[in-house]
Amino acid sequence: MLSYLKSQTLLLLSILFVGCSSPMEFQSKHDHDTVVKFASRRTDNKRSGTEWAKVLESSFAQANEMDLRKIEEMKALNTAEAWERIHTINLRIEKRQDRVEPLLPIVTEDGYRPDLRLLPVEEMLAESRREVVDHRLPEIEQNLQSGREGDKLAARKAHGRIASLREKYGWDEPLAISLQNEALSLGRVYVLLDMATRWYFDGNRVINQIDFWGVSGNRWQVIHTSEKPGVHYDYRAALEIINASVSPDTWNTTSNTVTENVQVGQEAVKDTNGVVTYKPIYKEVCATIYYVNASKNATVTAELNIYDATGRRLRSDMIWASDNFSENFSYYTGDARESATNGCRTSNTVFFPSDWTMMDNCVGTCASDWNA
Repeated sequence: MLSYLKSQTLLLLSILFVGCSSPMEFQSKHDHDTVVKFASRRTDNKRSGTEWAKVLESSFAQANEMDLRKIEEMKALNTAEAWERIHTINLRIEKRQDRVEPLLPIVTEDGYRPDLRLLPVEEMLAESRREVVDHRLPEIEQNLQSGREGDKLAARKAHGRIASLREKYGWDEPLAISLQNEALSLGRVYVLLDMATRWYFDGNRVINQIDFWGVSGNRWQVIHTSEKPGVHYDYRAALEIINASVSPDTWNTTSNTVTENVQVGQEAVKDTNGVVTYKPIYKEVCATIYYVNASKNATVTAELNIYDATGRRLRSDMIWASDNFSENFSYYTGDARESATNGCRTSNTVFFPSDWTMMDNCVGTCASDWNA
């Protein structure tokens, strides 16, 4: 990163002070694409200088020549990796030509016309895209065949490769979609979850948290709570609640009664000289402050058994989980003018969670505590 910043800084400084050197000197100090980038900015139809136009012509031709030579070397290898490299080079050529093409035709102040020959880059890109796909197809087919034989990891590799080809190389043929859908289906783990007390709980809380072989929370894990026709289930999971209890709504309350003299008005007082002053009038007020802790607790003991497709039990776990609700607050009765009532509620209403909600939270915790 530091070397990149240093090179960019040096390039910026050289551009800022390019007026101190000739275009040819600038060309000798930088790579062809850097020269093309800068020279194209200095060469337009408003102020085209012959010297800069010649530098642009030379560097543009040399850059294309070097890339075409590298492409021929890669074509000789004729591998998927080589064609991916060719496609990268073609993209570089396209970017280079995009800088120059809007300037054409260039005619300098003294009538010089640089020879800037554009390559058929669209055709070149189409070729490299097609060749990359064709060279990757055997690998995809091999992984898919392994997936058809039960290797889910291979199917996921095929899916990833297809997704990459579609994103980077625009492979949008019907075959791509068909193969990707097949890879997705073959790579998934299907689990049938049996909750003996599913009428009591929301099974989605369990579904979203059980982790089978590190693929939860993404496209590769599908858990059903009822058997679907035509689906081959890789695992069957049975979650049974052994014991569940919920405490009643619990209140712990302490109180304190306070009194205070508060000003309720004032009265006029005239002294012997007739001067009027005002005397505050106080009244004693009283309030009772209640300090409350409201709580409720639930506990669940569950057994989770995992079976493979043949019915062989792979794992059995006893799980304990709890859910706790607690709320602390204060409220008052009496006169609100008592300063101690500041921040206090005017009622003792508490919205306790229902028994069903707390049990559901416990089951969700049970699931998150277990990882296959």
